Amino acid sequence: MVVALIALFVALSGSAYAVTALPKNSVGSSQLKSNAVTASKIKSSAVTEAKIKQSAVTSSKIKDGTITIDDIATAARSSLTGATGPTGATGATGATGATGAQGPAGPTASAAVTENASAALINSDATVTSLLAPTAGTSTGALVLTEAMRVVATGSVYVYKSAGDSTEQSTVVCKLEQKEAAASGYSSLGYPTETFLPATTGSVIIHDNVTLFGWADLAAGTYDIRVRCKRQGNLTFGGGDADYGHAELAVIAAAD
Repeated sequence: MVVALIALFVALSGSAYAVTALPKNSVGSSQLKSNAVTASKIKSSAVTEAKIKQSAVTSSKIKDGTITIDDIATAARSSLTGATGPTGATGATGATGATGAQGPAGPTASAAVTENASAALINSDATVTSLLAPTAGTSTGALVLTEAMRVVATGSVYVYKSAGDSTEQSTVVCKLEQKEAAASGYSSLGYPTETFLPATTGSVIIHDNVTLFGWADLAAGTYDIRVRCKRQGNLTFGGGDADYGHAELAVIAAAD
């Protein structure tokens, strides 16, 4: 009985010795049974980056969904941008906005004159009427522009050959001119217009209306606009007598 106990003691002591006295690094991967080391047998945080072989952990060894954006270094996230996706479909047209309120009307100006005088035309330009100096008519006065505006003027002059005029044909030329109060002279406003009065026997009155039109962009100021007419002086080119008997002039202006 004693011998048996001693043999059991030695056997047990020898086994313990064999387990606790293994040389350092004597157990390698070849001594471990396949799948013998599981996650539960590894101490938490025991496996560090330094203990993992370069390129040992590949995508096939990482469980889907285990790596989140917080597990990726901030500097590395910029390289994760994918290719630009296709352009999305155009959205529906939005509703039409409400109509805005009408803005205030811009500044305007106007002037007019009606001339009732009658006189013979000469072979050089003569004033038939003007805003500031009608001969025998009525005028609203000068055209006053409070700022730069576009000025449009229209007019007409009634011209004729009376029984007492020479019987030769007549050519009458009329034009519009404008002048600012401080200016030294008038400037053309549009182009001259002419009309032709045929020869007469002396007992028949030949008449016509010379229509005038002109425009200009003018600065702020006070303006006179006038009508000037003449007959051609050479009989060969329509220089027979002619008269005028009525004239009208209307001027409007508006800011651009």
